[in-house]
Amino acid sequence: MLTFDEKFFEAEVREGFRVTSMMKHCWAAEMELLSEIDRICKKHQIPYFADWGTLLGAVRHNGFIPWDDDLDIGMKRPDYERFWRIAREELPEGYQVLNAYTDDDYILSTTKITTGNTLQFSQEHLRAFHGCPYVIIIDIFPIDYVPRVKEEEEMQIELVNIVNSAAIHMNDPDTSEESFQETVKMIETVCGVTFNDSMPIFQQLAILGEQLCDLYGPDDADYLTAMHRLIGGQPYYVPKEAYDTAIMMPFENIEIPVPVGYDEILKLKYGDYMQRVNCGGAHDYPYYKEQAEVLRKMLIENHIPLSAFYFEE
Repeated sequence: MLTFDEKFFEAEVREGFRVTSMMKHCWAAEMELLSEIDRICKKHQIPYFADWGTLLGAVRHNGFIPWDDDLDIGMKRPDYERFWRIAREELPEGYQVLNAYTDDDYILSTTKITTGNTLQFSQEHLRAFHGCPYVIIIDIFPIDYVPRVKEEEEMQIELVNIVNSAAIHMNDPDTSEESFQETVKMIETVCGVTFNDSMPIFQQLAILGEQLCDLYGPDDADYLTAMHRLIGGQPYYVPKEAYDTAIMMPFENIEIPVPVGYDEILKLKYGDYMQRVNCGGAHDYPYYKEQAEVLRKMLIENHIPLSAFYFEE
């Protein structure tokens, strides 16, 4: 279990942004979850890297971006596929691995590692996760290889877009059953697959979308990409040497692996990434907003002071 000084959990203002005590407890819980991921990765020699806001935070802040509320890591696709399968067997009881393969209505092209699916109040859980009762989530982003042959890249992107679009729009009122079935038959013909009744068609499409992202490997490519950006029309190409090795950087009171080519990666993601822009928190900050409302009502109904869970009254 990670160790934190009591002062770490105190609310503070970082770069003009107030970080609450509750958020500090969530940060600590997220790092605790990361330590489990790190344990499995070290045991099985699976490389991983800080990614997105976590990468920016490590480089620019030596920790969380003050207005960020989650941890993101990335793995090259072969490592990513190996990791989540191993993690399902080796993570502690109660943890969950969520992706297109494990969840029949999962729409994202990531894997989520969570501490469960509900608020947890047991003393054992609160001790293990530094007083945080909320579900903790770490997103793992696959990093895919881009084929050298431009025509192959264009075909791959087109196929992924067709499959993903079919999955996303299959239940739209404007999509007729006849039109959807025609699209499915076309996908089966082009991709050489056969869908069946073994699992929901949405899940089969989502899995096929993932498999299409995994068509190429290191021998076929000079660049790596975040596939969701590439299929969205953004020229997101990272020289594969940028992920050859990891260097360890301070992150709050731990260290986290950062790709050796972090400068090039961050410029591609964020442009002038050392410019500090207080955006007030991303993606409906804080991520536990709905959970917090449930917790607040439970505390009030049971006449428990809100301060018992770091609410600022």
